[in-house]
Amino acid sequence: MKSIMIGFFVVVITLLALQIDKHNNFEFLQDSDKIIVVSDREIENKNYIIKNGNQFYYEFNDTNSLSEEKFSAYNFYFDSSKNINEIIGNFSFVYQGKSVENYQIYYGYYDNYNDYRYVDGKKINVQVVKTPSQIIVGFPLVVTGY
Repeated sequence: MKSIMIGFFVVVITLLALQIDKHNNFEFLQDSDKIIVVSDREIENKNYIIKNGNQFYYEFNDTNSLSEEKFSAYNFYFDSSKNINEIIGNFSFVYQGKSVENYQIYYGYYDNYNDYRYVDGKKINVQVVKTPSQIIVGFPLVVTGY
């Protein structure tokens, strides 16, 4: 009985460690021009650029500063000359949605991001929008408009 209890606690502790260790990894987007994130609370010593209801929008310049907080949405901006395949090649799956005003819209799933939505009956957690002037990568969706 004692060995069963010890085994049970080892399994529980291992599962908890794996869950705690899981974090959002955006290293493949580190060359973005800017990053806009959404927080459900005001961040001390950081000026927000927009407040919308109870959400605060902040701008960051690099992915390293994102590990300090957990945000409800992330938008990464690139110049349109960026090769979009370098971005969407990091996703487990991707499909092209309907174009809007000649903007190419892609939806996909990125294993290293732990939130998701259902779009067109598919579990997705990333949206990519390519406009004539920029590429926006949004987790779980583009929340800043295009």
